[in-house]
Amino acid sequence: MVEGLSPERLLEGWRVARAALSVTGRWPIADSGTAHTFPDRSDAELADFAAAVGRSRPWEVFRWHHHEGPAEAHEVADWNFPDPGFAQAALHELTMPVDWSDVDCWTYERARADSTVRERLDEDLKRYEGGRNWYTPRVVDLVFLPSEVPWMSAAWLSYFGAMEGRPEARVPFGAVLREWYEKWGAELVACWGTMLQFVVGRPPASGREAWNLNRQIMTMAGSLQDPPWMRALALERTDTWFLHDRP
Repeated sequence: MVEGLSPERLLEGWRVARAALSVTGRWPIADSGTAHTFPDRSDAELADFAAAVGRSRPWEVFRWHHHEGPAEAHEVADWNFPDPGFAQAALHELTMPVDWSDVDCWTYERARADSTVRERLDEDLKRYEGGRNWYTPRVVDLVFLPSEVPWMSAAWLSYFGAMEGRPEARVPFGAVLREWYEKWGAELVACWGTMLQFVVGRPPASGREAWNLNRQIMTMAGSLQDPPWMRALALERTDTWFLHDRP
């Protein structure tokens, strides 16, 4: 463990530790010093965990539930679309009542196809880049976990959005981290108990790929406040992710 890392230089310090992975053989994770205890895991336990992660079907465990319900026409008409002209188009193209998740998906598709709207949103979307929307704690320690891959971090870490008091969810949580690592190059940088922070090597393509990934992130991060359509637009261009799920 490296204690007392400057919170403002968290990503910089993590990148230095990540670059030394071939020497240390240990994955670096930023921790607040109080968020976690790190239990001892034997080699046999870690091998069993890795095998179980490989067999897991995490999206049968973690299911997205949209709690807002259906929207009536007058609610859609008054919704805060990124462009005033979207409201009438939505009323024309969507069958009412409509689930709010479908309104979000429609808004995303409409916004990504409208170059004028995308240009107007450019400054708003920049705040998702480079860890600008990350949580900055007062204390940062850098913990070196005995594994060379980020998804094995789930053997030690607890994240509220996955665990919620369910220790049996540890394996599917690891499977989610593995899927995101293998598909998007998503490398876990920090776990603050109710928050996860990643750097990403391969952002999703615009369209269905970005929206489906956004749905997965929404499943694991129910406390994000930004509109889902905006987060989907951001996923296409950002090299960092922020997940938040709290009681």
